Amino acid sequence: MEEQGWTISHILLTHSHFDHVGGLAELKELTGAPIYAHPDAGPMLARATAAAALWGIHVDAPPPADHPLAEGDVLAIGELRPVVLFTPGHAPGHVCFHLPQDGVVFDGDVLFQGSIGRTDLPGGDYELLMSSIRDKLLPLPDETVVLSGHGRTFTDVQAHIDANRTLVHKRLATVERELAAHGPMTAFAAVPLVFPGLMNQQSANWLLSETLAFLRHLEMTGRATREIFDGEPEAWSIA
Repeated sequence: MEEQGWTISHILLTHSHFDHVGGLAELKELTGAPIYAHPDAGPMLARATAAAALWGIHVDAPPPADHPLAEGDVLAIGELRPVVLFTPGHAPGHVCFHLPQDGVVFDGDVLFQGSIGRTDLPGGDYELLMSSIRDKLLPLPDETVVLSGHGRTFTDVQAHIDANRTLVHKRLATVERELAAHGPMTAFAAVPLVFPGLMNQQSANWLLSETLAFLRHLEMTGRATREIFDGEPEAWSIA
């Protein structure tokens, strides 16, 4: 930063999952820059060290935010004027930073190239995430460059949503087909059939959450029925 003649004047948090705030304490100490975050991200920020420990990762306790963020805030950072978009769903208090004059949005973990943010983690909400994508990211111009918290940059949010929707419909059809062939079936049994070869320790919770969402959708639309047996996991059958 010194070589480029740059000064860090703001530390902006899209959300407070531990993989996004692991270096926050050191960055704050080195720069003295104030931290900006949505108030709803505060409790998770305070628990970041404990959350990381559950994954066997050490994270220094992050300091609390100095300034709150809210929908529509416009920040002044040098010549940049990022606009705050409130986009919860992946995590409480999640926000994106849109720079309309530069055609860029920093979207944290809302939308990735070919997928969306997880909602099986504490505070996640699938319906809320989809609302955030629909109401805040889809209206952006197609040429907007999306800079995600993980993975490659991309443009054309609508095309990525369409591709994700196609994939979801394909997996939903797989769940329905496997229920017809092997039901009644628990979510645990359905995961390797819907996501063959993808199951591992890191992905297990997310894949189970996705599979449960498919099963519950089939149940809510009358295409599957749920059965509960004493002492046994709930299972679904084709209606």
